[in-house]
Amino acid sequence: MARSTESFIRRIEDLFGDIYAADEVQVWLETPQAALDGKRPIELIESGQGDVVVKAVNEIVDGILV
Repeated sequence: MARSTESFIRRIEDLFGDIYAADEVQVWLETPQAALDGKRPIELIESGQGDVVVKAVNEIVDGILV
């Protein structure tokens, strides 16, 4: 069963927690992202591709925190 939009957003907020405030995460979700081929993360999540967004966030966080 696919996770809900809310659970993906909570997961992304947790992953970005050491880098961004919650309001900054919301802006990130609504903004086209190069790491997602210029797509808005929230649109991908809502279309059932939340795992793709979480993977991109993990790669971003790993790159920043390394």
